[in-house]
Amino acid sequence: MFPFSRRPDTSASLLPSQIDHNIIHGRVNILLDISTKKRNAFINNKLGNILDVIVENKTETHGIYKGISSNYMKVFIKADSLKRGFRLKVKVISLTDSGLLSEPL
Repeated sequence: MFPFSRRPDTSASLLPSQIDHNIIHGRVNILLDISTKKRNAFINNKLGNILDVIVENKTETHGIYKGISSNYMKVFIKADSLKRGFRLKVKVISLTDSGLLSEPL
């Protein structure tokens, strides 16, 4: 999210009605808040769902692999042995601050 900032010698900088800096930043904060709430609602809705995931790599935590879902969500997969680039279906079992924790089907 980028607030408008006046640039010299642009058409927008010459407009007679300029919006106050505080209003611009207030609007940005409102949009950021809405974005965060919608993202959290979207993620929370994935609990218990089945996702299509591509394995990216093994994490430093034993038995946990990192992957990316078909809708670009960060997914952690509890598994013993997976290969990078492997595609699989997983079930989301919990939500973490870092992403979705899942188990392979």
